[in-house]
Amino acid sequence: MIYRSPHIRAVVFDFDGTLFLTADAIVHSFRAALESAGRPDVAAADIERLIGRPLHAMFATLAPDATPAELDALVSAYRVVFAQVAPERSRPAPGFDQAIPALHAAGIRMAIATHRMSDGAQMILDRFHAAHWFEAIIALEHIRRPKPAPDPLWQALAALGVPPDEAAAVGDTPDDVRAGVSAGMWSVGVETGAHMRTSLESAGAHAVIRSLAELPALLLRSPTARVRPTTTN
Repeated sequence: MIYRSPHIRAVVFDFDGTLFLTADAIVHSFRAALESAGRPDVAAADIERLIGRPLHAMFATLAPDATPAELDALVSAYRVVFAQVAPERSRPAPGFDQAIPALHAAGIRMAIATHRMSDGAQMILDRFHAAHWFEAIIALEHIRRPKPAPDPLWQALAALGVPPDEAAAVGDTPDDVRAGVSAGMWSVGVETGAHMRTSLESAGAHAVIRSLAELPALLLRSPTARVRPTTTN
């Protein structure tokens, strides 16, 4: 069935895996943090599958026997390394340079809702001279409940002054998709992270795109889009 896309005035993006490809920097930093604590190495794929979740939750999954104090130390060690390597080990996601200016030119307002700290996001945005595109950054220190709860998206929309039914959420993980659906937004999955189309569709994505390059056509030029209807449990 073909469903008409809503009128979109704003887009709230996830950061890692959606706007910027940071997996190399994240994997390197996680391994360095684990090594500094004398813990066994883990496979890159195991780390990549967790990208998008808060750091404490990621380390708790990778080191389930760690105490709260040990988790704090791992997170601190990670952040030190990440700040050193992220500028050179990160890059804009495919289609970023086409999609973001096109949306801006069309009058679409844009914000970011991320589980990373704002200083880490700002560092990467500044590295690629991209901060000016986004009117608000809702980061980990601003979030009461992380995705898949809708709170980060609602906070971003409040900053933009746009209601959920006139906004799209764009992210690369099932939690991003679920947060968008729960927030009452048009939820778009993008296949530039570690999750495949089937996972994003199963999470309830109204549309799935291969890269950000497809986003302007989906939101601006195409009057209809093939999407899955939102279901409620």
